[in-house]
Amino acid sequence: MALSVAAPSEPRRKISIPLGIGIALLPILFAWFLLGRGYSTTARVIGFGWLALIAIMMAINQPTPESGTATASQVDVDPQRVDKDRAAYMAKQAVPTAMKDPSSAEFGEVWGMSATIACGFVNGKNGFGAMAGQTPFIYDAGNVQFQESSANFVRNWKKLCVDKPKVAAPTGVAGIRWGGKPTSALKPYMPETDEGLSLYVPTGKPEPLEGVPVAEANFSFDHKHLYSADFYINGVKQRDAILRKLVDKYGTPQSYDQGRGNFSWRWPKVMTIHLRFGADHGATTVTYIRDEKADRH
Repeated sequence: MALSVAAPSEPRRKISIPLGIGIALLPILFAWFLLGRGYSTTARVIGFGWLALIAIMMAINQPTPESGTATASQVDVDPQRVDKDRAAYMAKQAVPTAMKDPSSAEFGEVWGMSATIACGFVNGKNGFGAMAGQTPFIYDAGNVQFQESSANFVRNWKKLCVDKPKVAAPTGVAGIRWGGKPTSALKPYMPETDEGLSLYVPTGKPEPLEGVPVAEANFSFDHKHLYSADFYINGVKQRDAILRKLVDKYGTPQSYDQGRGNFSWRWPKVMTIHLRFGADHGATTVTYIRDEKADRH
């Protein structure tokens, strides 16, 4: 009778200290070594179990579109932006030709106001060969005016180069007129300072702003007269919603940085609305503030 001889069992390999450290710190790279011959099933279960746990934790901590960094708003706040940029480009081509030394032209800020009008500042050499300093100019359908060469320049600058609001400024915010006193819907958040400044918050859930939900709000008073209010709105979708509401109501903001999420509507000597998006925490702050030169009382 033939005798069956059992195959010799393969010796079990121990996990070395360097490999154990590698699996603990970088399981994505080192756990795969356990698939080599000789490692026990227990070692493989522990190693790949740790890898799975790390993968799950990484997935959970991935920022979602509603938090963390976010893309710039897709709301078109300025439908004429392309035409304005083209006018600014044309101005930079035309302005040097109207200067005493075209090659010395050094532009400061230049902005388009329409498809045919742009304004800005340019430095260049004067008749004595010295740099004259930043000089305002107006580009209007191919014609160039400089401040020192046009008797009507100031009037034309105010008419053509100052971006004015298309509608009247809000007379108040959240049902309180500028200079108005705190209502029963508000409660003090901190004691009034020696200078008469006080901060109030809603007694309950904040009312929506232009129909958009508000997470938090606060109202600043000077000797019990309202002069500013802040509204905090969460999420990218809500950011775009409030931005669209403000654009629809007040038109293109007088200044904005689409990439950084900063927008401002200004009524000189009256008030300003600021909208700022914080990509680090996914929240938008909308501030209504009375101009310091306006009569608060």
